[in-house]
Amino acid sequence: MNAWCKFAAVTVAGCLSAVVAGAAANAAEITVVASGGPLPDVMGTLLPMFESATGNKVKISFKGEAAIAADLKQGAVDLVITNTETVDELATSGEVAGNGKTLLMISKVGVAVKAGAPKPDISTPDKFKAALMAAKTVGYSQGASGRHVQTVVEKLGIADAVKAKAVIAQGRPVGAAIASGQTLVLYGGGVALQELFGWNLWVSVTVLGGVAGTWAIYGGLKTVAYTEFFMVIVMLTGGLLVTVLGLYALSGDAHSLLIGRKKMIVANQAGTGIATTVASVGPVYIFRNLYNRSRMRYLTSLDSDDRGPFFKSGTDTSVGNGRRYVFHNTSLQPRDPSASNGLGAGSGIHGTGGNPLTNTVSRNNIYNIWKSSWDSVDQTSGGFGNDVDYDLYNGTVNAGTGAESHGVRLAPTYASGNGVGMSGLYQLAPGSAGYGTAVRIPNFNDDVAAPDMGAHQAAKAAMTFGVNGTRLP
Repeated sequence: MNAWCKFAAVTVAGCLSAVVAGAAANAAEITVVASGGPLPDVMGTLLPMFESATGNKVKISFKGEAAIAADLKQGAVDLVITNTETVDELATSGEVAGNGKTLLMISKVGVAVKAGAPKPDISTPDKFKAALMAAKTVGYSQGASGRHVQTVVEKLGIADAVKAKAVIAQGRPVGAAIASGQTLVLYGGGVALQELFGWNLWVSVTVLGGVAGTWAIYGGLKTVAYTEFFMVIVMLTGGLLVTVLGLYALSGDAHSLLIGRKKMIVANQAGTGIATTVASVGPVYIFRNLYNRSRMRYLTSLDSDDRGPFFKSGTDTSVGNGRRYVFHNTSLQPRDPSASNGLGAGSGIHGTGGNPLTNTVSRNNIYNIWKSSWDSVDQTSGGFGNDVDYDLYNGTVNAGTGAESHGVRLAPTYASGNGVGMSGLYQLAPGSAGYGTAVRIPNFNDDVAAPDMGAHQAAKAAMTFGVNGTRLP
């Protein structure tokens, strides 16, 4: 298949060249937004070279076309790198400089199979069509190459057949999806049962497969109407049962959802720590959780990788704008000799571009983020009703008048042997910022006279994780 995608870079305002030219005198931070596909790999190689040569720092994020357009409207982007069609559309709408476009690279579209599988013959359109029809699954991306594949299969007259077995790669290269093999739905369900009830993974998969197989065998012998009727009953009953047991396993509280009471959630090598949108009136309580290492793009260098938030906490008013409480959580910043910045969260708690942070109370958290110029707290445009105070943080704060008036803007100092990875030990050093200076909260930390900020109270046992974790004594 002889095809390619062109990628171009375009300046948003004609100031980028001046920033680069003046690098020797005044280093700057350049904000870049780019699409996916091959760009994370390419930029992961180029950006460290650029930063080393100019002294400038680059803050880059990889997003879809709609998200790129949304960032441009907010006016916080210096450079856009995406396919030429999107650049032309943005220039036509006036979002980017019309004369700032530069062709950066040409990325060819190819066909691959998993290692060890027979190599298909795609030497002619008919043979390529036959190879697609014979494949069990066909994977492609959501970007420019994926759209090209969809155009090709439409011309071949097999769009519906390919769509029925398509695997859309999300958040990783298509090659990685191919190398990993086909993803089974049963496995996903098994993982859910494992996390919910603490069962062994293969026991979970076996139970799920047995139930599904029994239903398929006996249901298939009945009439269509009989099968459909009981399928609805099983779906409704099963959904209700999983919901009730799930809420019980997490909280034991029928009126609110608690994340942290029965088990401590640990985000490690994840793009986002904990994401919530509060339905109805809530409330949701999120407390005593830990975010260790943030990783968005595994093929980029550590300093060029983007960092996700500890708490992605947008609010959709159409589902209720309920109350959210965030108490005693800790964001770590593990270090690596090859990186100049920490490897943890890029922000503490914030809303999203279209869903601001609202109706949220934040107390006694450690929002230690990888760069002090980034936001520890950001309610984003349209945010309101937030009460953010008594937190230990090192970044910026945007949460309305009076936010963090009693907070402390410093990086945490941990006791000897604490604050490292999955050790379970995250106590602050005696006398350090946040030690013994947290505000008391009834039924959360009032068992001690002087509570500490963060997830781990001094003199308490090591914290435990996962389905075997329990509330701190």
